[in-house]
Amino acid sequence: MATLNATIDENVEADDKELKASSCKTHKPSPLKQRKLEVSYCKQHNRKRIKHMTSLATALKDINHLIKSKKTKYELGPQGLQACCTLAIQSHLRIVVKNQQFSIDVSERAAESHGFAADWGGRLLQSWTCEYTKTQTLPVSKCGCHIKVASLLNDPAIATELRAYVRSNKWAMNPAKLAQFTQKELIPSAADTYLKHIINNKIPKGLKRYLKYELFPHIQLKVAHGISLSTAHRWLHLKGF
Repeated sequence: MATLNATIDENVEADDKELKASSCKTHKPSPLKQRKLEVSYCKQHNRKRIKHMTSLATALKDINHLIKSKKTKYELGPQGLQACCTLAIQSHLRIVVKNQQFSIDVSERAAESHGFAADWGGRLLQSWTCEYTKTQTLPVSKCGCHIKVASLLNDPAIATELRAYVRSNKWAMNPAKLAQFTQKELIPSAADTYLKHIINNKIPKGLKRYLKYELFPHIQLKVAHGISLSTAHRWLHLKGF
């Protein structure tokens, strides 16, 4: 009996020693899987950066040529929104390419210098610059492009009346001077001044009065204050005047 108890105690001690040895034993971690790149990450990053800067420099060259070209036609003329956006893109690209600055503050300062808000204008300018760099397209105004928006110019009768009124010269407040202009009796400087005056002032104001007091009542359309001068300018531009 004593011999059996001694054998059991020896077995228990052996199991305890084996358990302690196994618990204290540490396993070496497996070696990390390494893959050697043909081109290192730093070189890839530098190549992408050089390619990006080259595309920006090309975009700056193209937009400079676009602004200087006399064949460029903007929506609503050279003083319109699209022309202002183009100048903002040019300023942004110039700062990025010439000064190597890429911070958000750059786009905000460029947008603010052209009359846009610093916050949302800077974000819009970044998207405009990115789009122009990729596709060489200028931002286009979406005013009146909503599916729920209907324009009076879509009515053929109203469009015909508008053209007839502009071509009838009823908007002229000084018919004698208009006759001198059409017969080329004015000196060139006076003719240029008068032409700008009738395009920017007389025709839009005359069209506004005609629509408010004659055309709208005739088609039984009630408009409280008529149309604005900016709307008159836009309608004349859409109809080719």
